[in-house]
Amino acid sequence: IKAATGWGGNTIKMHVLLIENQNLGKADSMIVNLQEQGYHVDLAHTPEVAIQKTTGLWPSIIVFNPAHTTLDSAGFQSALNDTQLDIPYLVVNNQSSDLAKDLQQAVKKQESRFFRQPDLIVDTQQRNVLHNGKKHSLTPKEFRLLKLFIDNKNQILSRKIIMQEVWETDYMGDTR
Repeated sequence: IKAATGWGGNTIKMHVLLIENQNLGKADSMIVNLQEQGYHVDLAHTPEVAIQKTTGLWPSIIVFNPAHTTLDSAGFQSALNDTQLDIPYLVVNNQSSDLAKDLQQAVKKQESRFFRQPDLIVDTQQRNVLHNGKKHSLTPKEFRLLKLFIDNKNQILSRKIIMQEVWETDYMGDTR
């Protein structure tokens, strides 16, 4: 999977947070393999950096490479669970062809979860927005309104359409 189609028909590059030992050589690191498959990859070497990048970037999937490491997979997973973002976590035992298959299965569920623009990420599963690094929770109506605008980018929407789609009513009220 090099890219997926997200909200508004945008082609999006899937974001991977790769957790691996910082002392790995090119032969053992997974970063080149992931980049060659078309993923956008961010690296983390400690639980603190993993949490910071997870909450600041909202990756589509987190991949843990235990090769030649003393890093504690359970410790990372526990720390990442504390973020409450519910991002899939994949522990890879080798870089065989199973990696591509495992990633495709995990990422398939995430294809339309995030809408990404510069300085803005929308989590469609949890109805949250990350804007300039700050998380905002949306009400159901705010979320439906945002989704309507994203799905209809570069289009003028009538008040009637907005009322029907967001407030689920044909009542137009006064003319304000």
